[in-house]
Amino acid sequence: NDGNCHLKNNVYIRSTSMEHPSLGQLSEKLIDNNINVIFAVQGKQFHWYKDLLPLLPGTIAGEIEKP
Repeated sequence: NDGNCHLKNNVYIRSTSMEHPSLGQLSEKLIDNNINVIFAVQGKQFHWYKDLLPLLPGTIAGEIEKP
């Protein structure tokens, strides 16, 4: 991943040629752009997101109930 946004008419055009960013790259972009992330997750998946919190600055996670 080169860390750049590859949008054309609001559609990501590099999904077949670019890998996902690493956690380090994502963390850097969050800091550089003063972005806070809120993960609102249901049930069994919550622990995966909770484990990401120490790795991504400015993130919080909350578990939501199924409707």
